[in-house]
Amino acid sequence: MTTMRVRTLVAIAVFAGATTSFGAASGQPAPDLDQCSFGPDPTRYRTGANCRHVVVDGFERDFIVNVPFPFPTEPLPLVVVLPDSGADHSLFARVNGFGGAVDDGEAIVVVPHPLPYLVPDRSGATDWVERWDPRQDIAAATPRLPAWPADAPWPADDAAYVAEVIAAVQAAIAVDPARIFVAGLGDAGRFAVRLVHARPDLFAAAGVGVVGFDLGLSPGMPRSTHPVPVFAVLGDEDADVTAEFGSDVPLDPDALLADPERFGPVLEAFGLSPPPCLATVREDGNVMTIAFCTAEGEVGFTFVLVRGVGHEAPNAINNPARYTFAPEVWRFFATVRPDL
Repeated sequence: MTTMRVRTLVAIAVFAGATTSFGAASGQPAPDLDQCSFGPDPTRYRTGANCRHVVVDGFERDFIVNVPFPFPTEPLPLVVVLPDSGADHSLFARVNGFGGAVDDGEAIVVVPHPLPYLVPDRSGATDWVERWDPRQDIAAATPRLPAWPADAPWPADDAAYVAEVIAAVQAAIAVDPARIFVAGLGDAGRFAVRLVHARPDLFAAAGVGVVGFDLGLSPGMPRSTHPVPVFAVLGDEDADVTAEFGSDVPLDPDALLADPERFGPVLEAFGLSPPPCLATVREDGNVMTIAFCTAEGEVGFTFVLVRGVGHEAPNAINNPARYTFAPEVWRFFATVRPDL
């Protein structure tokens, strides 16, 4: 596979998991949805960025598709990249770390658009923030958006929306249905894990980051009917997970595996069991990898811990290993289907 080219400095700002708000306080009207509207011909796809819309539950929602040059005539992998909470959708669609796969003609990248909800901050104040598949308390506190159909479910059915987006792209561009992947950070990453857990018939794998040890899954979740591989990346200085260690998370497989419940919800949900089939630390001591395999010996869940990274995606300048999220996820996707 050709080496992915990454626009490092811009991608760091866009795909870092940082949350920005709409700036509207609780009690004020919902913001206007800043949906994309560019493109010379809304009925045809072209190479480059394409703005398109689908209607789900009677509400029109936008998405952006990046198509390689030359226009695909043979089926290509499709990577669904989910913006994290509050990310600028249009900017994220241009620079998300996966652009090199498009430039090299290796993949089609689609960026769906989450809807805004009233989300509380640490002080308890609320702001309008775009978010995927929100918790019930957030959805209950958020009024329906203007023009949202009265008979449509609320919160929005984001899983149905993403599936409709994929179907729309498949109807217009040659996509390999066996190589549809999803990636995301933070809330977007946790939603990506729920997507592949619920729709193993649609997705081949997920690559996620900044999602904690449990990837947002709860104990007791039903086992996926056909588990697909999940690749998760975490920083050893992420405050969401350092509390239980009293300091940075050790890059020591034995220390992490000492608690059998640490990865319990993930293993249970995807039908995996300890011990891991791989537990290694890179020679420079800056990257640790633990993997759990299926009974058939295929990798089902890979956990990567990167030294020097806090609550953000690892990139070429924020860690001594220069470990970078998007290209590492893309390499993992290639191992899911070696013919990629």
